[in-house]
Amino acid sequence: MKKVKTLPFVMTIISALYFIYVVSSGNSKMIGDEVGGDPGGMLLPLVLSIFMFIGFLFITIKEKPDANAAKDPAVTRLFIITLICAILYVVLHSMIGFVITSVLLVYVLTDLYLSIGKEKLPVWKHILGAVISVLGTVFVYTLFRYVTRMMLRLGRQRVIPAILGNSNVTAFISCIIVTVFVLILGLMIAKKLKGSAYRDMAISGTVAFAVTLYLYIVFRQFFMVTLAPGFLNF
Repeated sequence: MKKVKTLPFVMTIISALYFIYVVSSGNSKMIGDEVGGDPGGMLLPLVLSIFMFIGFLFITIKEKPDANAAKDPAVTRLFIITLICAILYVVLHSMIGFVITSVLLVYVLTDLYLSIGKEKLPVWKHILGAVISVLGTVFVYTLFRYVTRMMLRLGRQRVIPAILGNSNVTAFISCIIVTVFVLILGLMIAKKLKGSAYRDMAISGTVAFAVTLYLYIVFRQFFMVTLAPGFLNF
């Protein structure tokens, strides 16, 4: 029997179990969906689980462990943390919500892998970085949700041109708001944190912020996919 790498093999199994979990949880749609535009809350996690399974299965088949290579404790630590993060994301996603769990997952994994071979910072600073990333993401999420809801309401009331109250237009405006913040953060990182030990943490926070909110806008606002609101049920 050929040997396989442990991490992609285990993640392949977890992806398959996640797929089963998503299917068994059933689908949910918006009550007010009159035109059938909402494909339901199952779509996004189902697509993610399929892509995860195919990707990790490919890595498992193609990459073989080096029998002569010494077992690196750092690799084991990365594997354990990645595995724990994946499990927690699946378990807590519906309770805490898509936005918060996603930004935490992306931040932790990005920060973890960017810190390999770099200057080690105290754990509390990494935790503080995660908290700031979550708070910043929630702030911008609340901002563009307020703006888009207001525009939708004013569009229905004919206070502003109806086109500006269109859901696709408001989703595009959400993209602009997020992009402005991403550019500001990118410039700050490039100018203020060049050569700083905190640069990788700032990059991790920016990546987590951008990935989470762009995914939310694309799936929730453009394609009307139901995402778990969790704590942000407003």
